[in-house]
Amino acid sequence: AAISYDSSGNYCVSVSVYNRCGEATDSYCFKILEPLGAVAQLDTNFGCVPLILGTQNLSFGDSINFFWSATGPITGAVNFSNEEAKSPTITISDTGLYIITLQTSNDLCGEDIWVDSVLVQESPSVQINPIADACGNAVIIPSAIFSDTNRIDSVVWSFPGANTLGSNVFNPNAISYDSSGNY
Repeated sequence: AAISYDSSGNYCVSVSVYNRCGEATDSYCFKILEPLGAVAQLDTNFGCVPLILGTQNLSFGDSINFFWSATGPITGAVNFSNEEAKSPTITISDTGLYIITLQTSNDLCGEDIWVDSVLVQESPSVQINPIADACGNAVIIPSAIFSDTNRIDSVVWSFPGANTLGSNVFNPNAISYDSSGNY
């Protein structure tokens, strides 16, 4: 007949035998581990280069081994303070979408995996192209060199003293200045 154990823990089984010549006893101890569950949380799912990311490992189970890894667009851009630590610090040194994985395992229960992502961007940069000086009045078509426009959330041009005070597009239309002055 089978004997059933319903919870994790350390158990010992013993057996004793007897006859007219004496007795013998043996015991054997074993453990039942709690099943694994990989659960974690990142401090954030968005940041700017360089991003230092904290982790909170909420995994459960017995005798857990941890292994953290990452994949992303730039090989070598992700550094873990310790890939086998329960809750390491992660440093990401280049932009892109990175997939962070926590693998929990032990010898008896196999493994479980948790996955999340973090988007890392850089601060935008902009440089206005030269605008020629003019006499009396001027019509300009402002332009600029932007860092990756796909990673810029908004753009705000301002034109104090012009007929158009501002624009929110990367390449605004012609702007008129009707009087002389320093702009």
